[in-house]
Amino acid sequence: EMTWQSCEGAEVDNSGKIEFVDAGKRGTVVRAIIAYESPAGFVGQMLAKLFGREPRIQARRDLHRFKQL
Repeated sequence: EMTWQSCEGAEVDNSGKIEFVDAGKRGTVVRAIIAYESPAGFVGQMLAKLFGREPRIQARRDLHRFKQL
């Protein structure tokens, strides 16, 4: 398990936790919990989602690449 918290004054305040759970012959289950404050509020969230920069989208993409390794 790994946890983090952004430093004071970070461009995007965020925190999270990643858990790795043994799934036997199936490999490893990876769970990611990410919380963040968009700098521009709701409008910023929508723009980030539109351009594929929203953390949920990025995390899914990154976890998918990690799984391929």
